[in-house]
Amino acid sequence: MKDGLYRLRYQTATLNATGVVVLEAGQISGCDRYYFMVGSYHHDGSRITGKVGFSRHSSRHGLLSIIPKTFDLVFDGVASDNFGQFNVHCPALPLIRGSAKFTWLAELNAKDCEPSD
Repeated sequence: MKDGLYRLRYQTATLNATGVVVLEAGQISGCDRYYFMVGSYHHDGSRITGKVGFSRHSSRHGLLSIIPKTFDLVFDGVASDNFGQFNVHCPALPLIRGSAKFTWLAELNAKDCEPSD
C-alpha cells in the first residue's frame, strides 16, 4: 500500500466503525468515532501484517463491558496500492476478531483531492 490517507471500515462481533487512517513509512495512525489508533505495519508484495493499539477517546452507549479502554489488534491480509482487506484479532481478548478494509482517499499533504466512493 502506498503512503497516504485511507478510509477504514472494520467489523467484529462487538465493534463496527468507520474511520480515517494515515499510512506512512510503516507507521499507521488514525481515529474513528470512539478510538484513536496507533501502530505499525509491514508490506511485503501483496501481503500486509501489523499491530494497532486502540485507545478510547469517547464513551459509547451499549459498548460491552468486556471491551477495555485500550487494547491491541493484530491484522494480516492482502493489499494493493489503493486498497487493503484484512483479518483482525485481539490476542488478549479472543472474542474480538473480525475484518477491516482500507480504501484510498488521498496523498499526504494533497492540495486538491476528490473523495473516492
